[in-house]
Amino acid sequence: MIDFVGCLIPQSVPDDTFSAWMREQPHYLRTVNQTSYPPISRTPTVISIEVKLDGDEDEALMQLGVWLSSWHNRVGLLQKNGPVISLPAIIVLRHEWTLYLAVDVGKSIDLVYIADIGNTRSLEGTYRLLAVLRRIGDWSLTTFNPWFKHTFLGLKEE
Repeated sequence: MIDFVGCLIPQSVPDDTFSAWMREQPHYLRTVNQTSYPPISRTPTVISIEVKLDGDEDEALMQLGVWLSSWHNRVGLLQKNGPVISLPAIIVLRHEWTLYLAVDVGKSIDLVYIADIGNTRSLEGTYRLLAVLRRIGDWSLTTFNPWFKHTFLGLKEE
C-alpha cells in the first residue's frame, strides 16, 4: 500500500452510466482501481504519493512500483488496445518532493524520474510544490478525465 492517492471525480458522467458499468463487472472487480477499498472504488486514481520520513527512497520506489503496476494491470484488463495512460507519482522524502511518471513500456511499467518539484522546508519550495500540484490537477481534468470516460465508459468527449 501507499500513503496517499489523489482521485478524480469524473466530470459530466451521469451516475446511472457509471453504476451500469460497475454492475457489468464481476463482483470482485467492481472498482476502477486495483483495490476494492470502498472510498476509492468509484473514483479513479490520478496520482499516488508515498511518504518516507526516514528518507528510504528505494523502499518508496518499490512500493510505488508495486502499486502502480497493479493499477496498470487492472486498467489493462479494461483497455483493449494500446498502452495505458502514464500516471504521475510523488515520493516525499522528509521535506523534499520528487515527481515520477509511471510509463507503460509494453512488458513492464517504468517509474521515470521527472523533477524535484519543491519542498516543505521553505516558502519558495512550498509555492513551487503548489504550482506543480495545480498543474497535475489541470492535467487530470483536461487529459485524464476524457481518457477515463472513453476507456471505462465508452463515452466520447463532448
